[in-house]
Amino acid sequence: MWDLLAHPDLGDIRLNRPYAERRRLLLTVLEGIGPPIQPVPATGDRTIALLWYEQLNRQGIEGIVAKRDSGVYRPGRIWSKVRHTEPVDATVIGYTGPPSRPKALAVRPPDGRQRLGRFFRII
Repeated sequence: MWDLLAHPDLGDIRLNRPYAERRRLLLTVLEGIGPPIQPVPATGDRTIALLWYEQLNRQGIEGIVAKRDSGVYRPGRIWSKVRHTEPVDATVIGYTGPPSRPKALAVRPPDGRQRLGRFFRII
């Protein structure tokens, strides 16, 4: 969980509170609550963010999200996600394993080549 849009005592806080304040309120709301509900790590330090970006990739984390501390919530995507790789749409042309839980997908990306892999994210 990485943002708070409504607060039990303050109501809707999306449009009138900056992200830094919403983050502080989120941490307060989550005090004493453990996993699986927990805030994601956050930093305003560019050096730490770059370190996380490099080190977390080895653990399978696809990237980091960058938001302005002063930004109020706006519908749509006003934040940036910095990824190690960019997603590509592909047509699924086959699979292994049961249809409800495939083990691997055979896909055809836009370049026309066919690929079989286990590390595809189905959306």
